[in-house]
Amino acid sequence: CNFDAQRNNQLFYVDEAGMIHSKRNHNMCLTARGESLGNRTLIEFARCRKDTGFNTFFWDEGKTDQLQIQEELGFCVTNEGTKPRKRDKIVAKECEDRKDMRWTLTPPPPEEEEEEEEEYVFKIRGDGFKGFDGCIEPQGNEVKTGNGLILGNCTNDDNSWTEEDIGYSTVMFHTRRDPDMCLHAGMRGQPKDGRHMRTFPCDKHNRLQHFEWDGDDIKIKCCDFCVVQQSPKAEIGDTIILKNCTSRDGEGWSYDGID
Repeated sequence: CNFDAQRNNQLFYVDEAGMIHSKRNHNMCLTARGESLGNRTLIEFARCRKDTGFNTFFWDEGKTDQLQIQEELGFCVTNEGTKPRKRDKIVAKECEDRKDMRWTLTPPPPEEEEEEEEEYVFKIRGDGFKGFDGCIEPQGNEVKTGNGLILGNCTNDDNSWTEEDIGYSTVMFHTRRDPDMCLHAGMRGQPKDGRHMRTFPCDKHNRLQHFEWDGDDIKIKCCDFCVVQQSPKAEIGDTIILKNCTSRDGEGWSYDGID
């Protein structure tokens, strides 16, 4: 461990539910990979979700000091070998009374100056398109109130986004071209099937800017509508709209990070 080099890579926080978040991107959590637990199940980062026990943990502090997976207590987080080595993978194994299964939470040393958290910038890239890549981007040369969103070709890094976590598994999407403008469902009123996605001045109290993103579907928080391109076949220039989440099974969006 080295708190002076690549600090954010080694810093985490544990929420009340037992999810372990990365400091670099607090929407990513330690998660047991797959749909069942077994010896050497890989532990990796995945989108934080509250509907699974595979990314919540129980730390038996002061007793065994083991970090157990809530989905099936009895499986502990440890390194892949019998002795910790640099670059070992982190896996789940059946809990035993061994030193390599004991963990402590060590706070970082006090900082002389407040260190700004690294901003994660990404494109919202479509999954499941055949023959091309498509990303959500604001329409036109300027980001203005009420601007529509289209499916672009992912070539312009300026057409990227940042994510703001406002709590309760709710996020807002800020445009990189104008961080004060956010992803917004429709113009006003109740979200409906077919409503166009737009950019509006960011407002934490506006539910038309509140979304859930599980690393696949982007869903408006209030209703069962998902963000999709207008044409089922997907073409560059397609308008981005809301549709019933069950009507476009197999389509979704993924992070495409910008260096």
